[in-house]
Amino acid sequence: MKIVERFKNPWFIVTLVGLFLTATGINPETLTSWVLVKEALLSVFANPFLLGCFVLALIGQFNNPTTPGLGDGK
Repeated sequence: MKIVERFKNPWFIVTLVGLFLTATGINPETLTSWVLVKEALLSVFANPFLLGCFVLALIGQFNNPTTPGLGDGK
């Protein structure tokens, strides 16, 4: 996979942040103080279901749907 090239694209970073926020269920009220952000992040890593949802969504983000398997085409 061309991971380094993907991270050079700022919109890829934006989609990863949005993906994390939606897959983990973090809402805007959580982002009002650093204490709440820290608690939300810790609760995500303590919850195997939320972490699993994020990992599955992350795999889907890196996957190239125009090629078979998980890698990029040659």
